[in-house]
Amino acid sequence: MSKLPRRRSHSRNVQISLRRLGLLDKTVDHSNESSTESDEEEMKMNEDSFDMSTNFNDQVTLNDISDIFEICKNNCSYKFISVLLYMSLRHFKITWRDCDLFMKEIGALSSQTCQNWTDIFISGDFDQFFTDNRGGKRIENFYEGFSELELEAKLFAIERCRNKSADFTAWNLANFVDQKYYEIINTTTDKNANFVRSIQLCRLDLRRWGSKDYDLRTSLNALYETFAYQYMEELLRSDREHERVQFMYDKHKTSLDLTKQVDKELINEDKEEDDNDNEPYTTDEDSSSNLQQFFNESYESNMFIQNVFIESHDLHFRILLYLLAYM
Repeated sequence: MSKLPRRRSHSRNVQISLRRLGLLDKTVDHSNESSTESDEEEMKMNEDSFDMSTNFNDQVTLNDISDIFEICKNNCSYKFISVLLYMSLRHFKITWRDCDLFMKEIGALSSQTCQNWTDIFISGDFDQFFTDNRGGKRIENFYEGFSELELEAKLFAIERCRNKSADFTAWNLANFVDQKYYEIINTTTDKNANFVRSIQLCRLDLRRWGSKDYDLRTSLNALYETFAYQYMEELLRSDREHERVQFMYDKHKTSLDLTKQVDKELINEDKEEDDNDNEPYTTDEDSSSNLQQFFNESYESNMFIQNVFIESHDLHFRILLYLLAYM
């Protein structure tokens, strides 16, 4: 007979002891034993399949840890999570100085403060430990009362990510939000004050807005963001343009080469006879498929691209067509 796992063996011994003391009813429900055994087997399989050679430091950065800590601060006590982290690090023999450097780097309380609270907790003075909540929960959503500011910040981040320069960081976003905030409340900025929205929270904003890898800044992602926000949104949300699209859809159902039409428009843009706003830009099957893939399945066949975009944004549109040709 195979030997029972240590956890199950310990659990059975505890139940037997309690039964002997009369503290546990004899009719104990064992329905969870099978699920416990199944969970243990699943955990063992996951451990066996885990590649122990993988370097954890190559996958997780200090910014990742800081972002997780920022999420924890907004959902539980700042003090509690800092003390827990400090006690865990000290348990694994991390020096006090290294703990202090790490804690400050991710935005936690200092080692000295955490040590003081640890002493209070260990001494058993729970009233003092739980009562003083100066490091408690912070405001969860700064943008609740400033929806326009959030939109401006998002567009600012998208515009900066579109640039090829790699100097855009969460600090730039925090500085932008700070300036716009004081403009909204019509107050002079205090140069000695901290940002109204911290750099850590702005880094979380970038993640939330889909810019987790904003440091990589691929031109395709940047072009997708700007094109989707500035052009397609303008087309779909405008009632006048929507009526125009519907008129073209009902009247024109031809399938022409989109690239050739764009080239013709650009070559003859100075000729009066070519300035016809009623002529649609239709798509062939290949272009339609590529557009559907590019706009994340939101594009439908025979959705016409209006002349107004070609006339005012011809450079962006030609770059888009070039990228679509190789998707």
